[in-house]
Amino acid sequence: MKLVLAVLSLACVANAQWPLTIIDVLEKVGNETTLISLTKQAGLYNRLNGLGPFTLFAPTDAAFKLLPKDVMTELQSNKTLLKEVLEAHLVTGKVPIVEWTNDKLIPTVGGPNIRINVYDISRVAITLTANGAGVVNPDCHAIAGFVQVIDLVMYPLPNGTIVSEITSNNNLSTLATAVSKAGLVATLSAVDGNFTLFAPTNKAFSKLPAGVLDGLLKNVTALTNVLTYHVLSDVYNNVGLYYSSKLKTVQGKNVTIKASSRESIMVNNAAVLAEISKTNGVLHVIDTVLIPPTMHFEMVHNNTLPSHGIAPLTVPRTRAEQDHFGFLPLKMKFLLVLLPLLCAVSATENVLDVMRSLQLRSLVQLLEVADLSPTLENADSCTVFAPSDAAFAKIPPGIRKQLLSNQLLLREVLAFHASPKQYMSTDLKNNQLVETLLKGFLVRINIYPSTNTITADGSPVSKPDNKASNGVVHVVDQVLYPFPTGTVDGEISHNNNLSVLNEAVDKAGLGSALDGDGPFTLFAPTNDAFKKLPNGTLPSLLKNVTALTEILTYHVVSGVYYKAGLSDGEELTTLQKGKLVCHVNAKPGSDPQLTVNNAKAVGLPIPAVNGVVQMIDTVLIPPK
Repeated sequence: MKLVLAVLSLACVANAQWPLTIIDVLEKVGNETTLISLTKQAGLYNRLNGLGPFTLFAPTDAAFKLLPKDVMTELQSNKTLLKEVLEAHLVTGKVPIVEWTNDKLIPTVGGPNIRINVYDISRVAITLTANGAGVVNPDCHAIAGFVQVIDLVMYPLPNGTIVSEITSNNNLSTLATAVSKAGLVATLSAVDGNFTLFAPTNKAFSKLPAGVLDGLLKNVTALTNVLTYHVLSDVYNNVGLYYSSKLKTVQGKNVTIKASSRESIMVNNAAVLAEISKTNGVLHVIDTVLIPPTMHFEMVHNNTLPSHGIAPLTVPRTRAEQDHFGFLPLKMKFLLVLLPLLCAVSATENVLDVMRSLQLRSLVQLLEVADLSPTLENADSCTVFAPSDAAFAKIPPGIRKQLLSNQLLLREVLAFHASPKQYMSTDLKNNQLVETLLKGFLVRINIYPSTNTITADGSPVSKPDNKASNGVVHVVDQVLYPFPTGTVDGEISHNNNLSVLNEAVDKAGLGSALDGDGPFTLFAPTNDAFKKLPNGTLPSLLKNVTALTEILTYHVVSGVYYKAGLSDGEELTTLQKGKLVCHVNAKPGSDPQLTVNNAKAVGLPIPAVNGVVQMIDTVLIPPK
């Protein structure tokens, strides 16, 4: 890196004849007429036209134009403030970029430190920032020192710690209360800290369902878990975020960063509204509270907090739960024309009446408990994907207990099974995303001609088109839970059984592709699957991006393929252009076993918003 910095430092040296003073450099660089004019107004011109030595962090003319008009007017009319701001850009002594390190604090003539950050954006390039301003022309040399040209005016000046900001900012008062309750004030007040805090506004907290915030404030463990998921142990200003994709939080889990520009940044599903530099780090004000991927399960399992509406959430599943919460025997084939007639009931009955006629006792009872029966009875139109009694019987005891003891969670789960619109089976299309009563969550429909099967989030529809006066009921053979919340890439990054695959995907640079629209099916080798590779194979692959990409894309298929939709011997074409041969072996008294080439499917398929992840026990190797 020092070699790169040394090369960068030559950028302003047109020849061996260096300018004499800082002012000479500004005039030679160009695009600094505003700064030169302001140094005269502030009474600093003669000082900067002397021999120093100084290092000046010099905002360009364009940088000054980015300041709000009222701020610029105030600076020009208030000589004391103007001098204070300009002196906060001025350092006594020569500070070339070869002396810069990440999070280095450089004292200024005006008092506040300038925080330097060094971000590696590739193996051969870096980006430098000063209090969040990008250094666009480094080490412009003069006999009297250096000019570091920056693309933002460093204003307002960093003053106070992260905690002082949230306690004095009226828009962050709820966060301040939460930080105090969790006992994090001292940590985030540390003057030697280097923190990034994603700071939800009061409005962000108000978006939570009734009871969630009160529950968090009464549960220090849960509250701390949530708040530390908003904190990074290093400083990432907007520039740093722009060049990042995943960042590890103090809580331990990653947040996903997506940025189309420095002014348009998303952290998970939260938009960054503002950046505020402080003496011990930076705050990014966000419009949505972030919840760690494991938090949904923790809330529900401890029965202490309502569980939904906070952010996209993922419910981890243990191996025991995966083994119990499996597919029912697939006796699903049907004739789309004949079965609607066989299952039809009187259209004078509403959807609740139809479910009773179909003897869906468990579902009808749970809808009463969740207080959703009136919603469905009074709906003008609706579609219900209705789990059979056998489907509910397959739910693991632990999850069943959680549903029965937490009315809000139960209500969410059942709301995910209903759509406010009516869809007959003939209205459904492959990969159609159906709106549900659980706001923001969609059920993916798949239609598989090879098995004459329709699935809703992977659950086979065994009795379609049971018409009601206000909608239709489709009986499904699995409970649709957990909900799809993250992308394919997001699901593997949050799954502890897929950490090796996640590392490989990152190395190959495929994360953004698997974050795309899709839809995709990823046959995901578990950590144990990678252990079965011959010694030395995995380290070699991780060093060979071409070979690694070849193998990983051999695990990805365009389209969504659940076991219910695959016929025995069916071939799938991968993104690598190779073929996968799928076998579905049914044994009496047990669920059919899916194999892909020589790999067995293990655990439940994991629905994602852009496809599905199916874990497998063996790494698939493309034919040579």
